[in-house]
Amino acid sequence: MAFNTIQASQVFQSKLDEVIIDESTTGWMDRSSEKFIQYDGGDTVMIADLVMGGLADYDREKGYKRGKLALKFTPYKLTQDRGRSFVIDAMTVNESNFLASAATAMGEFQRTMVVPEVDAYRYSKIAKEAISNNRASFGYTPTEETIFKKLMEDITKVQEEIGSSEKLVITMPLSIANVFYNSDKAKNLVNTNQFNGSELNTTIKSINGIEIKTPPSKLMKTDYKFSTGNTGDEEGGFEATSTAKSINWIIAAESSVVAVNKLDAPRIFTPEQNLDAYAWKFDYRRFHDLWVLKNKLPGLWVNIKENS
Repeated sequence: MAFNTIQASQVFQSKLDEVIIDESTTGWMDRSSEKFIQYDGGDTVMIADLVMGGLADYDREKGYKRGKLALKFTPYKLTQDRGRSFVIDAMTVNESNFLASAATAMGEFQRTMVVPEVDAYRYSKIAKEAISNNRASFGYTPTEETIFKKLMEDITKVQEEIGSSEKLVITMPLSIANVFYNSDKAKNLVNTNQFNGSELNTTIKSINGIEIKTPPSKLMKTDYKFSTGNTGDEEGGFEATSTAKSINWIIAAESSVVAVNKLDAPRIFTPEQNLDAYAWKFDYRRFHDLWVLKNKLPGLWVNIKENS
Protein backbone atom coordinates (compact mmCIF):
# COMPACT_ATOMS: atom_id res chain seq x y z
CA MET A 1 0.00 0.00 0.00
CA ALA A 2 1.34 3.43 -0.97
CA PHE A 3 2.33 5.75 1.85
CA ASN A 4 -0.50 8.22 2.46
CA THR A 5 1.19 11.62 2.79
CA ILE A 6 -2.12 13.41 3.38
CA GLN A 7 -2.97 11.15 6.29
CA ALA A 8 0.56 11.51 7.64
CA SER A 9 0.29 15.30 7.45
CA GLN A 10 -2.93 15.12 9.46
CA VAL A 11 -1.17 13.04 12.11
CA PHE A 12 1.65 15.61 12.18
CA GLN A 13 -0.83 18.48 12.45
CA SER A 14 -2.62 16.78 15.33
CA LYS A 15 0.70 16.35 17.15
CA LEU A 16 1.67 19.98 16.57
CA ASP A 17 -1.72 21.22 17.77
CA GLU A 18 -1.38 19.19 20.98
CA VAL A 19 1.96 20.78 21.73
CA ILE A 20 0.61 24.29 21.09
CA ILE A 21 -2.29 23.70 23.48
CA ASP A 22 -0.08 22.27 26.23
CA GLU A 23 2.99 24.49 25.92
CA SER A 24 2.07 27.96 24.60
CA THR A 25 1.21 30.69 27.11
CA THR A 26 -0.24 32.91 24.34
CA GLY A 27 -2.75 30.45 22.91
CA TRP A 28 -5.62 32.49 24.37
CA MET A 29 -4.69 35.32 22.00
CA ASP A 30 -5.33 33.25 18.87
CA ARG A 31 -8.48 34.41 17.10
CA SER A 32 -7.82 32.88 13.65
CA SER A 33 -11.22 31.19 13.36
CA GLU A 34 -13.41 34.01 14.66
CA LYS A 35 -16.04 35.49 12.37
CA PHE A 36 -14.93 39.11 12.70
CA ILE A 37 -11.68 38.28 10.87
CA GLN A 38 -11.69 38.11 7.07
CA TYR A 39 -8.87 36.78 4.87
CA ASP A 40 -8.07 38.29 1.49
CA GLY A 41 -5.85 35.48 0.20
CA GLY A 42 -2.63 37.48 0.54
CA ASP A 43 -0.63 38.79 3.47
CA THR A 44 -3.43 40.96 4.86
CA VAL A 45 -6.35 40.20 7.13
CA MET A 46 -9.36 42.41 7.75
CA ILE A 47 -10.41 42.81 11.38
CA ALA A 48 -13.81 44.24 12.22
CA ASP A 49 -14.30 47.10 14.66
CA LEU A 50 -17.78 47.86 15.90
CA VAL A 51 -18.19 51.65 16.06
CA MET A 52 -21.18 53.06 17.91
CA GLY A 53 -22.35 56.21 19.62
CA GLY A 54 -23.73 56.60 23.14
CA LEU A 55 -27.18 57.44 24.43
CA ALA A 56 -28.95 60.74 23.64
CA ASP A 57 -32.05 62.41 25.02
CA TYR A 58 -35.37 61.02 23.86
CA ASP A 59 -37.59 63.66 22.24
CA ARG A 60 -41.28 63.16 23.11
CA GLU A 61 -42.36 64.78 19.85
CA LYS A 62 -39.68 63.58 17.41
CA GLY A 63 -38.77 60.33 19.14
CA TYR A 64 -35.36 58.77 18.96
CA LYS A 65 -32.27 60.55 17.71
CA ARG A 66 -30.39 58.44 15.22
CA GLY A 67 -27.08 57.12 16.53
CA LYS A 68 -23.93 55.81 14.90
CA LEU A 69 -23.64 52.06 14.42
CA ALA A 70 -21.13 50.75 11.90
CA LEU A 71 -19.02 47.66 11.33
CA LYS A 72 -15.69 48.90 10.06
CA PHE A 73 -13.05 46.52 8.69
CA THR A 74 -9.43 47.58 9.14
CA PRO A 75 -6.58 45.91 7.20
CA TYR A 76 -3.70 44.39 9.16
CA LYS A 77 -0.60 42.97 7.46
CA LEU A 78 1.02 39.72 8.60
CA THR A 79 4.80 40.00 8.85
CA GLN A 80 6.00 36.73 10.42
CA ASP A 81 6.45 34.22 7.58
CA ARG A 82 8.63 31.53 9.18
CA GLY A 83 9.52 27.99 8.17
CA ARG A 84 12.02 25.14 8.05
CA SER A 85 12.65 22.06 5.93
CA PHE A 86 13.97 18.79 7.38
CA VAL A 87 15.35 15.69 5.67
CA ILE A 88 15.75 12.13 6.99
CA ASP A 89 17.70 9.71 4.82
CA ALA A 90 15.60 6.76 3.66
CA MET A 91 18.23 4.35 4.99
CA THR A 92 17.83 5.79 8.50
CA VAL A 93 14.14 4.94 8.91
CA ASN A 94 11.73 2.77 6.96
CA GLU A 95 8.15 3.51 6.07
CA SER A 96 6.73 1.69 9.07
CA ASN A 97 8.59 3.68 11.71
CA PHE A 98 8.95 6.98 9.84
CA LEU A 99 5.60 8.37 10.93
CA ALA A 100 6.13 7.71 14.64
CA SER A 101 9.74 8.93 14.58
CA ALA A 102 9.04 12.04 12.53
CA ALA A 103 5.89 12.96 14.49
CA THR A 104 7.89 12.79 17.72
CA ALA A 105 10.66 14.91 16.20
CA MET A 106 8.20 17.50 14.88
CA GLY A 107 6.46 17.64 18.25
CA GLU A 108 9.80 18.39 19.88
CA PHE A 109 10.54 21.01 17.21
CA GLN A 110 7.20 22.67 17.94
CA ARG A 111 7.76 22.55 21.70
CA THR A 112 11.36 23.79 21.81
CA MET A 113 11.57 26.05 18.75
CA VAL A 114 8.19 27.18 17.41
CA VAL A 115 6.20 27.82 20.58
CA PRO A 116 8.94 29.84 22.35
CA GLU A 117 9.53 31.99 19.26
CA VAL A 118 5.85 32.72 18.70
CA ASP A 119 5.29 33.55 22.38
CA ALA A 120 8.38 35.80 22.50
CA TYR A 121 7.31 37.64 19.35
CA ARG A 122 3.82 38.23 20.72
CA TYR A 123 4.95 39.49 24.11
CA SER A 124 7.55 41.82 22.58
CA LYS A 125 5.06 43.26 20.11
CA ILE A 126 2.49 43.85 22.86
CA ALA A 127 5.19 45.65 24.88
CA LYS A 128 6.19 47.82 21.92
CA GLU A 129 2.57 48.78 21.27
CA ALA A 130 2.06 49.60 24.94
CA ILE A 131 5.21 51.74 25.06
CA SER A 132 4.34 53.69 21.91
CA ASN A 133 0.81 54.37 23.17
CA ASN A 134 1.68 55.38 26.75
CA ARG A 135 0.30 52.17 28.23
CA ALA A 136 3.51 51.17 30.03
CA SER A 137 5.41 52.06 33.18
CA PHE A 138 9.15 51.73 33.78
CA GLY A 139 11.77 51.44 36.48
CA TYR A 140 10.26 48.97 38.94
CA THR A 141 12.21 46.04 40.40
CA PRO A 142 9.77 43.61 42.09
CA THR A 143 10.26 42.68 45.74
CA GLU A 144 8.11 40.56 48.03
CA GLU A 145 7.27 43.66 50.08
CA THR A 146 6.04 45.82 47.18
CA ILE A 147 4.93 43.56 44.33
CA PHE A 148 1.36 42.91 45.48
CA LYS A 149 0.57 46.62 45.82
CA LYS A 150 2.22 47.46 42.49
CA LEU A 151 0.39 44.74 40.57
CA MET A 152 -2.95 45.73 42.09
CA GLU A 153 -2.30 49.35 41.10
CA ASP A 154 -1.71 48.34 37.49
CA ILE A 155 -4.82 46.12 37.41
CA THR A 156 -6.81 49.07 38.76
CA LYS A 157 -5.45 51.33 35.99
CA VAL A 158 -6.96 48.98 33.42
CA GLN A 159 -10.23 48.30 35.22
CA GLU A 160 -10.82 52.00 35.87
CA GLU A 161 -11.00 52.46 32.10
CA ILE A 162 -12.75 49.30 30.89
CA GLY A 163 -14.65 48.15 33.97
CA SER A 164 -14.27 45.04 36.06
CA SER A 165 -16.48 42.76 33.94
CA GLU A 166 -13.96 42.47 31.06
CA LYS A 167 -11.91 39.29 31.33
CA LEU A 168 -8.23 40.02 31.98
CA VAL A 169 -5.10 37.90 31.74
CA ILE A 170 -1.90 38.60 33.69
CA THR A 171 1.37 37.37 32.18
CA MET A 172 4.56 37.55 34.23
CA PRO A 173 7.87 35.68 33.97
CA LEU A 174 8.13 32.69 36.28
CA SER A 175 10.92 34.42 38.22
CA ILE A 176 8.65 37.41 38.94
CA ALA A 177 5.69 35.16 39.68
CA ASN A 178 7.70 33.40 42.39
CA VAL A 179 8.34 36.75 44.04
CA PHE A 180 4.63 37.51 43.85
CA TYR A 181 3.53 34.12 45.22
CA ASN A 182 5.90 34.53 48.17
CA SER A 183 4.57 37.95 49.13
CA ASP A 184 2.51 37.85 52.32
CA LYS A 185 -0.67 39.31 50.81
CA ALA A 186 -0.61 37.11 47.71
CA LYS A 187 -0.23 33.88 49.70
CA ASN A 188 -3.81 34.12 50.94
CA LEU A 189 -5.38 35.43 47.73
CA VAL A 190 -3.86 33.37 44.92
CA ASN A 191 -6.14 30.50 43.86
CA THR A 192 -4.76 27.29 42.36
CA ASN A 193 -6.68 24.94 40.04
CA GLN A 194 -5.67 21.80 38.16
CA PHE A 195 -6.36 21.51 34.43
CA ASN A 196 -5.92 18.25 32.48
CA GLY A 197 -4.46 19.00 29.08
CA SER A 198 -4.01 16.62 26.16
CA GLU A 199 -0.63 15.46 27.43
CA LEU A 200 0.17 17.49 30.53
CA ASN A 201 -1.57 18.28 33.79
CA THR A 202 -1.40 22.05 34.19
CA THR A 203 -1.68 24.12 37.32
CA ILE A 204 -3.54 27.37 36.74
CA LYS A 205 -3.17 30.20 39.23
CA SER A 206 -5.30 33.32 39.50
CA ILE A 207 -5.71 36.44 41.60
CA ASN A 208 -9.15 38.04 42.04
CA GLY A 209 -10.40 35.77 39.26
CA ILE A 210 -7.67 36.88 36.82
CA GLU A 211 -5.60 34.04 35.39
CA ILE A 212 -1.81 34.31 35.74
CA LYS A 213 0.35 33.00 32.88
CA THR A 214 4.03 32.34 33.69
CA PRO A 215 6.34 31.92 30.67
CA PRO A 216 10.13 31.72 31.07
CA SER A 217 11.85 35.07 31.60
CA LYS A 218 13.73 34.78 28.29
CA LEU A 219 10.42 35.06 26.41
CA MET A 220 9.38 38.33 28.07
CA LYS A 221 11.65 40.97 26.60
CA THR A 222 10.74 44.09 24.66
CA ASP A 223 12.81 43.32 21.57
CA TYR A 224 14.16 40.27 19.70
CA LYS A 225 16.19 39.48 16.62
CA PHE A 226 14.64 36.70 14.53
CA SER A 227 17.08 34.72 12.41
CA THR A 228 16.79 34.84 8.63
CA GLY A 229 18.46 31.46 8.08
CA ASN A 230 20.69 33.02 5.43
CA THR A 231 24.45 32.52 5.17
CA GLY A 232 26.05 33.38 8.49
CA ASP A 233 22.71 33.03 10.24
CA GLU A 234 21.93 29.40 9.46
CA GLU A 235 21.08 28.21 12.95
CA GLY A 236 17.75 29.96 12.93
CA GLY A 237 15.68 30.85 15.96
CA PHE A 238 15.64 34.11 17.89
CA GLU A 239 17.43 36.01 20.65
CA ALA A 240 16.86 39.15 22.68
CA THR A 241 18.65 42.21 21.34
CA SER A 242 21.26 44.08 23.37
CA THR A 243 18.78 46.93 23.99
CA ALA A 244 15.88 44.71 25.07
CA LYS A 245 14.26 45.46 28.42
CA SER A 246 12.73 42.95 30.84
CA ILE A 247 8.95 42.83 31.14
CA ASN A 248 7.70 42.46 34.72
CA TRP A 249 4.14 41.74 33.63
CA ILE A 250 1.51 42.33 31.00
CA ILE A 251 -2.10 42.94 31.98
CA ALA A 252 -4.39 42.53 28.99
CA ALA A 253 -8.09 42.29 28.38
CA GLU A 254 -8.75 39.25 26.22
CA SER A 255 -10.44 41.51 23.66
CA SER A 256 -7.44 43.86 23.36
CA VAL A 257 -5.10 41.57 21.41
CA VAL A 258 -5.68 39.55 18.26
CA ALA A 259 -3.24 36.87 17.11
CA VAL A 260 -3.76 35.18 13.74
CA ASN A 261 -2.19 32.10 12.18
CA LYS A 262 -2.92 32.19 8.48
CA LEU A 263 -0.83 29.11 7.79
CA ASP A 264 0.38 26.52 10.29
CA ALA A 265 0.81 23.25 8.45
CA PRO A 266 3.41 20.57 7.65
CA ARG A 267 4.06 18.95 4.26
CA ILE A 268 5.54 15.48 3.82
CA PHE A 269 7.39 14.03 0.82
CA THR A 270 8.35 10.38 0.48
CA PRO A 271 11.81 9.45 -0.86
CA GLU A 272 10.15 8.81 -4.23
CA GLN A 273 8.54 12.26 -4.25
CA ASN A 274 11.64 14.08 -3.06
CA LEU A 275 13.53 15.17 -6.18
CA ASP A 276 16.60 16.41 -4.31
CA ALA A 277 17.62 13.22 -2.48
CA TYR A 278 16.39 9.73 -1.72
CA ALA A 279 15.18 10.82 1.67
CA TRP A 280 12.06 11.64 3.62
CA LYS A 281 11.42 15.37 3.59
CA PHE A 282 9.04 17.40 5.69
CA ASP A 283 8.46 21.12 5.57
CA TYR A 284 6.96 23.33 8.25
CA ARG A 285 5.71 26.86 7.69
CA ARG A 286 3.93 29.28 9.99
CA PHE A 287 2.57 32.61 8.75
CA HIS A 288 1.34 34.62 11.69
CA ASP A 289 1.15 37.94 13.49
CA LEU A 290 -0.41 39.78 16.41
CA TRP A 291 -1.98 43.19 16.79
CA VAL A 292 -3.20 45.34 19.67
CA LEU A 293 -6.46 46.89 18.53
CA LYS A 294 -6.34 50.68 18.78
CA ASN A 295 -9.83 51.00 20.22
CA LYS A 296 -8.94 48.39 22.86
CA LEU A 297 -5.71 49.99 24.14
CA PRO A 298 -7.33 50.97 27.46
CA GLY A 299 -7.47 47.24 28.21
CA LEU A 300 -3.67 46.94 28.21
CA TRP A 301 -0.90 47.79 30.67
CA VAL A 302 2.75 46.68 30.63
CA ASN A 303 5.18 47.03 33.55
CA ILE A 304 8.88 47.10 32.61
CA LYS A 305 11.84 46.63 34.96
CA GLU A 306 14.37 49.01 33.44
CA ASN A 307 13.96 52.77 33.07
CA SER A 308 12.69 54.08 29.77
